[in-house]
Amino acid sequence: MPSSTKHTKRERRGISLEEYGQRRGRVFKALNGAAAVVFSGEGSPPLLGKWQADFNFLYLAGIDYEPGAAVLFEPSAENPKRRIVLFLRPADVERDRWDGYRDTIGSALREKTGFETTSVRSQIKQ
Repeated sequence: MPSSTKHTKRERRGISLEEYGQRRGRVFKALNGAAAVVFSGEGSPPLLGKWQADFNFLYLAGIDYEPGAAVLFEPSAENPKRRIVLFLRPADVERDRWDGYRDTIGSALREKTGFETTSVRSQIKQ
């Protein structure tokens, strides 16, 4: 692969993680104190092809492999690191066996995605 098209660890889909962070920051600011959630979408991959994330989620997160994920914008969070949070669906051994194993929530995932805070989606209070 030519160096001009090679993706680095600090990039997703050829866009730097910093750019995704700036995009989330602009949305957070534009919300002007309101909370918001952007979902990646649900479902399984089609018979032919691969699952497609919602374009708004993809624009903000750069993640195209996580059905059931969400980005929460919560300006009232006391901890600034919890004002923009990536939520992922809980682990499902059977589903992962068919769809592919996923990264566990932790520092490696935060480094890979550029989010300061990641959490399990089941922790969203309804």
